[in-house]
Amino acid sequence: MPFSDLTQPLTGLKIALVDNDLAICEAMQGLIAHWGASITTAMDSATLLDSVDLSTLDMLIVDYHLDDETGIDLAERLTLNRTLPVLVITANYSNELMNQVKAAGYRLLNKPIKPLQLRQILQQLLS
Repeated sequence: MPFSDLTQPLTGLKIALVDNDLAICEAMQGLIAHWGASITTAMDSATLLDSVDLSTLDMLIVDYHLDDETGIDLAERLTLNRTLPVLVITANYSNELMNQVKAAGYRLLNKPIKPLQLRQILQQLLS
């Protein structure tokens, strides 16, 4: 991706993040908001559903390892009957998981997350 594309703000975009780690939610919220997007974070799907109208979202970011379900299962449930870009974040580097994410039509980003790489993926998924 050309560098000039990275200077384009994500202003006006609505992104939701579900991660069961509060520190990650806070860090991602600060980073993505700094890029101009509106971001709602939640530690589980119930909290997310109470916080945001899913029909207004431009993207969903989920951690793969959640407390009660996988991020893939959550994304499939929340995006039912709607095409929505989904980014799955995980520390699991297995080919099996990579294939599962790809089969679901989602994008995978492995931890540790590098801000530049995250920004590139967000812009690719939202373009």
